[in-house]
Amino acid sequence: MFCFRRYWLGERPETTVGAELPEAPEEQSTQVIVRQLPLEESPAILALKSENKELRRQIELMRNEAANIRSSLRRHEVEIRVLRGTSYDGAIIWKVQPISTLFMEDPLKKDLTDVYYSGREIFSIPFYSGRYGYRYNLGATINPRQGNMRIFLMLNRGEFDALLPWPLEFQSTVTIIPPTGSTEQPIILDMEARSDKSPQPHLPITYKYSLVLDLEKLCKYTSHDTIFVRGVVEETDVCTSSDSD
Repeated sequence: MFCFRRYWLGERPETTVGAELPEAPEEQSTQVIVRQLPLEESPAILALKSENKELRRQIELMRNEAANIRSSLRRHEVEIRVLRGTSYDGAIIWKVQPISTLFMEDPLKKDLTDVYYSGREIFSIPFYSGRYGYRYNLGATINPRQGNMRIFLMLNRGEFDALLPWPLEFQSTVTIIPPTGSTEQPIILDMEARSDKSPQPHLPITYKYSLVLDLEKLCKYTSHDTIFVRGVVEETDVCTSSDSD
């Protein structure tokens, strides 16, 4: 009652100086320690890594095989195109394109019809004087800096040269054909040539007679970025050893 009256009158109860308040009970915590193995030591991870490495190796092998197949297909496509376009009657019409690309400093070496590149020279597909006859090519030298093209005839080593008589004499006509509707006249080069023996492999005989066209003249014979060159060869005399005695 006394205490209630003193609180009612606004008085504070007496407290003993220096008395300690009871401490609240501490909360007990439990720490769980989990030991985690390194990933490298996990057998499952090691198995996955090994499987991934093997898959990468197989993918690389498949890529290399696909590249070889594409290369082989391109080579066979060129061979088929050459076989389809090969002439055995001693004549050829060479479609040279694209002229604008040929005169670039670094010409592209793809998407060219019936053209093989060798440095700054291009060559037609071979043509023969007969089914088992002598083998010829037309060729051209491109000089972008001087702005001209030199067209010439070549005698190449053929598959049946061992059966053919040598020396050989022949006449040839190389003609640059103007496009339809042009007022230009055909440019014709006639020449007589002789070969004492069959050319060496990969060393064709290039004859000095040639047609040289500058860019201004070449443009007059160009249609759709293409010029047409006709070559005709006729053996005039096949010399034998008795003829030379």
